[in-house]
Amino acid sequence: MMKRFKFILLFLLFPLILHAEEFIVYKIQSKNFLLKEIVTQLIKNKTNNKIKISVKDNIAYISYKSSSRVIEFHKSQETNNRFYYKRGNSHIAKLFINETNINKEVYFTLEKNGKRKIKVLLTRI
Repeated sequence: MMKRFKFILLFLLFPLILHAEEFIVYKIQSKNFLLKEIVTQLIKNKTNNKIKISVKDNIAYISYKSSSRVIEFHKSQETNNRFYYKRGNSHIAKLFINETNINKEVYFTLEKNGKRKIKVLLTRI
């Protein structure tokens, strides 16, 4: 019971702890037309085209309006790569954030077996 209370309290205070930036989906790129349409509809229905991204230490937190869930992306430990990632069964979702640019270039890629399947570009609101 106490553990559940801690998680509820943490979830309620989470928006106050981190400063989140809002982004909208700018463009979706994929060679597979069917996959592109599925992702487009999924983004339209679930996120309402608005995504919030917060970065704290080595973790990027992603949230969207229609879900109370926060998705964690962990920073890559490789020195050449500056991205955050989340592993699935056979897929890897990568979040690239270029903070040196004034407008913050942000995009997601979904890869399977090292090959990029889809790229979702975001722009700050």
